Amino acid sequence: MVIVLQKDGTIIVADDGIVVASNNESLLGQNTADNEVVQAMKKHTDSQHIYHLKNEGSGCYGIMLKQRDYYIYAYLPDTEVFHDLPLSVAGVIFLYFLMFSIFWFWTYRTKQGTSETGTGKR
Repeated sequence: MVIVLQKDGTIIVADDGIVVASNNESLLGQNTADNEVVQAMKKHTDSQHIYHLKNEGSGCYGIMLKQRDYYIYAYLPDTEVFHDLPLSVAGVIFLYFLMFSIFWFWTYRTKQGTSETGTGKR
């Protein structure tokens, strides 16, 4: 079975291995034994940790929760998790250099002003 990950991720609610609710309607009524991502989450994750797994060459992050008689599986492609990371890092670096430049310019002007004032009084 080929799983198409939606941009906003996939949520599956299963009862006795059968999908009873999902934001991906094509999964309704299917058995979770056919879902590679769900099987990987059953083997490697618990309800307290998010797990990174590979699905047909692409990675995703997922978590599994047990609520009463239902299991809830949620997973999201890792490209969506870190989509804005490079832009955020570049923004922080830009702000750092801007603040550094302002501080350096302020100290330079302060030193220049003190040296001019000191020489004028002599």
